[in-house]
Amino acid sequence: MAEAQVNKPTGVIKCDDLVCDQRILLGGSIVSKDPTKPIVISGNTSMTTLEVTGALSAGASTLSSLTVTGATQLNTLAASGASSLSSLGVSGASTLNTLGVSGASTLAAVSATSAVVSGTTTLASFPLYSNITFRQSAVVVADKLAGNQSLVVSDFPSNVASWTIARYEEYRKMLASYMSGKFGPVIGWKSALSTATVGTPALGYTEPGYGQILQTMNLVGDNKNVNFAEYALSPFYELEVVMRVGSGLINAALTKTDIVNSIDAVALGFEYPAVGSTAGISFVFGSGIGGNNLLRPLNALSRLYQTGSWIDVPGTRLVGDWETVLSAPTATSTAFKPAGNVVKNSVGDSLQWALDMVTWLRNNGYNLNVGDILFTGTLVGVNAIDGTETLITGTSPNLSPLGVTNISVTPSSAGQQMSLLL
Repeated sequence: MAEAQVNKPTGVIKCDDLVCDQRILLGGSIVSKDPTKPIVISGNTSMTTLEVTGALSAGASTLSSLTVTGATQLNTLAASGASSLSSLGVSGASTLNTLGVSGASTLAAVSATSAVVSGTTTLASFPLYSNITFRQSAVVVADKLAGNQSLVVSDFPSNVASWTIARYEEYRKMLASYMSGKFGPVIGWKSALSTATVGTPALGYTEPGYGQILQTMNLVGDNKNVNFAEYALSPFYELEVVMRVGSGLINAALTKTDIVNSIDAVALGFEYPAVGSTAGISFVFGSGIGGNNLLRPLNALSRLYQTGSWIDVPGTRLVGDWETVLSAPTATSTAFKPAGNVVKNSVGDSLQWALDMVTWLRNNGYNLNVGDILFTGTLVGVNAIDGTETLITGTSPNLSPLGVTNISVTPSSAGQQMSLLL
């Protein structure tokens, strides 16, 4: 058969199998209503509309539109040739399990629940949105942050990119509330991207993000063994100054001196942020949907902490001397590795970061309680734990007026398992 042609939109071809060696020209559409009988296109076929209920395999084809609507399931769309698809829309109660594009193809827009793209493919728009609601999203993300799983765009509502700052905070509160069911009540706050300002943005972020610390997230002790694989696919560590609230007057603090007068102790601490994987970092800080603003609704990636021994404030040191020390703390982190140790020295103003946090809390209607802890922000950057470390230490020669302060963690499969904290 050389050619089959149907010019009228009402024309119908009914058959179990249709084979054409050259071309099929349609004025209407090709429709497969039997999922057991797939449509296979292996030649240079051109059509305006293709509707599929079963499987579709497309070779060197051009589709201006592919639409899957209704209670339909399209298991696989494979475009392996030099294909062009200007629009792929999956709507209604439909599921596209896999989208595979492996050739020199161009997709102007894709909407799906899962997609795999390889080769020299160009995607002008790639929103893998789901129909998840605001509240459902908070539950899903809370479970993922607690359970060693990376975040994906489909964990968030489709309008996440247009959320306001108020909406971010509403989501963060809901997320933290769900996480408190696993980790207990709020015992403090953390600061993320403490150095971010309008003038000097960190990672493109123009102000810090803040998150709540929950009770069993905090490991207490100068020396701990931690099974990092239990809580993160790609764990990280940050060395910080931790402050303990000693007076409710901190909620009205306007100066660094006010902060010093409102705390009763400080300590060295490690924070281990809740980043599920390197891909998760790119999603939170990258140029994807929501960009780095997602740090705010994600409770600033609050997940695991270690607080060392407390040092009394003021103790034997004058308030003015504490202000000087905490404004430029001297501290060093060292990751001991067979291939060579990684040493980082402190840079930053922990006291200013604490004042910034207190100001933000006050402006957003939060009050600190006596005994709350404040992780003020990393002094040594965000450092990856690659699994070769035998020991990670933090040291400060001047944080305590009594001598050197130390804190350490040993990455170990026999260490503290995060599942025991749930």
